[in-house]
Amino acid sequence: MSLTQRSIPSLLLMISVVAGCTKTATTVIVLDPVKFTVVRENGKKKVLALEAEQLFKQAGREYDDEKFEQSVRTYRLLIKEFPRSTFVIASHYNAALALEALKRYGDAAKHYEIVAKAKRGERDARDSLMRLAFCYDKLERWSGVVSAVDRIDVDKLGLLDRIEAFARRGNAQYKLQALDKALVDFRRVMRTYHDKQYQRVLVGDYWVSQAQFGIGLVYRAKFDRIKFRLPLSSMKDALQQKVSLFLRAQNNFIKAIYLHNNYWAVVAGFHAANLYESFYRDAMEAEVPKTLTQEELEIYYAELKRHVMPLLRRAISIYEKNVRMSVRLGEQNPWVSKSRAQLVRLKTILANYEKTLNAPKQKLKPTRSSIKRRPPKRRTLTDDGAPKSGQPG
Repeated sequence: MSLTQRSIPSLLLMISVVAGCTKTATTVIVLDPVKFTVVRENGKKKVLALEAEQLFKQAGREYDDEKFEQSVRTYRLLIKEFPRSTFVIASHYNAALALEALKRYGDAAKHYEIVAKAKRGERDARDSLMRLAFCYDKLERWSGVVSAVDRIDVDKLGLLDRIEAFARRGNAQYKLQALDKALVDFRRVMRTYHDKQYQRVLVGDYWVSQAQFGIGLVYRAKFDRIKFRLPLSSMKDALQQKVSLFLRAQNNFIKAIYLHNNYWAVVAGFHAANLYESFYRDAMEAEVPKTLTQEELEIYYAELKRHVMPLLRRAISIYEKNVRMSVRLGEQNPWVSKSRAQLVRLKTILANYEKTLNAPKQKLKPTRSSIKRRPPKRRTLTDDGAPKSGQPG
C-alpha cells in the first residue's frame, strides 16, 4: 500500500458533549484533525483516514520493532500532514532517535535542532541538545559539539548528563586545539568525581575515565609541541619543559588506567607507552650543528642511540603490559591492535640499534697517501761528489 501525493482537504472534527438540560455546563473537546488520503492497494484506489495520534502510535511500534526506516517515514508523514499537532515535537525527537539508529547523524541533528529551538529553556530542549552534541561528535563537527553544550543550562542537568556534557565538550575543545579550555572542562568532571557524595556512583564511569585520560592528552599535546632546536641553551630549556609535561601526562594516563573502565584503561595504557616513544622520536629529530663533519655526525648518532635505547625499552615494556591487561580484562578494541603493532615495530628498531652498536669496530685500512714512510738516510758525499760506498745513490 502506497500513499499518493493527492489528498482531500483536512476536516476539523469537534465533538461537543452536552449532558442534561440547557443549564448544564458544556464540555468541548477539540481533537486533532483527520485527513483523508487516497492510497493504492492491490491496484485499486482507496480512501484512507489519517489521524495524528494513530500515526504516532504506528511509528512508535515500528521503532520498537527496529523498523527504523519505516518509523522515520511515518513520523515525517505526521509532521507534514499535521504541522500543528501536539505530537509534532515528540515526532521530531523520535524521528531523530530512529535516524541515529540508522547512523544518519546529520539528518538526526536537523530534527534535534527543531526541538531545541521550539522548547528553549525546557527539559525537552536540554535532552535534544545533549543528543545533538552526540550527533556532532559522531560527525566530528567539533565546533558543533561545543555550540550544543554551550546552549545547555548545565546546572539543570542530572549528575550523569552533566558529567557527559563537560567531558564531551572537553574532548571537542581538545580536537579544536583549544587545550586550556579542554583542561577546564576535564577538571570540572574530575572535581565532581572526587566529591565524596558522588564517587561511589561514578566508579568505572565512561565519561569520568575519558576526562582523566583527557587531562593526560592535553599535557601530551603540549609535550609534542616542544621540539629540540638550536642553540644549545634553547635545547636545555626545551628538555626541562618536556620532562615536566611528560611526567604530568604520564601521571594522568596512569590514573585513568586505575579508574576501572576497561576501554579507557587500554587507551591510556597505549598512550603511556607511546609517550616514551615520542620522547625517543623527538630526541632523534633534534637539530644538530651544520658544522659537524660526516664522521662527527656518525659518532653523535651512535651516542644518541645509546641514550635513547632505555626509552625504547620502557615503551616496549608498557606496550607488553597493556596487551596483557587487555587479555585479562577481555577488552578488544583498536588500541589493543595498535599496541601489538607498535610492539613489533619498536622491537625491530631496538634490535637493529643493539646489533649496530655491539658490532665489532672495523679498523680502517690506511690508504696509500696516508702511509708514513721513513725518511731516507742522509747521504755523505766523497770529495768527488759521489755517494760513499753502501749508501743509496
